[in-house]
Amino acid sequence: MFQLYKLIGIVGSILIVISWLPQIFRLIKTKSSKDFSIHFLFVVLLGSILLAIYSACINNLIFILLNTIAALDTLVVLVLVVHYRR
Repeated sequence: MFQLYKLIGIVGSILIVISWLPQIFRLIKTKSSKDFSIHFLFVVLLGSILLAIYSACINNLIFILLNTIAALDTLVVLVLVVHYRR
């Protein structure tokens, strides 16, 4: 049976994952990271990692993948921010 709440969770997770893409492209294009908070990025990265671990504990493959990708997106932004501040 179709469960609407699962679809809502999946769509929400996908939106969070792709929300980083415009920022990544902008960072690469402008090579400027002066307006980014590294502390914020660390908190988001930690949150994504913890959610991926939680998803693994409850055996939810979709959320494991989505939170892992969200963590990787955040890590890419963090690396770009640090790189462009040098």
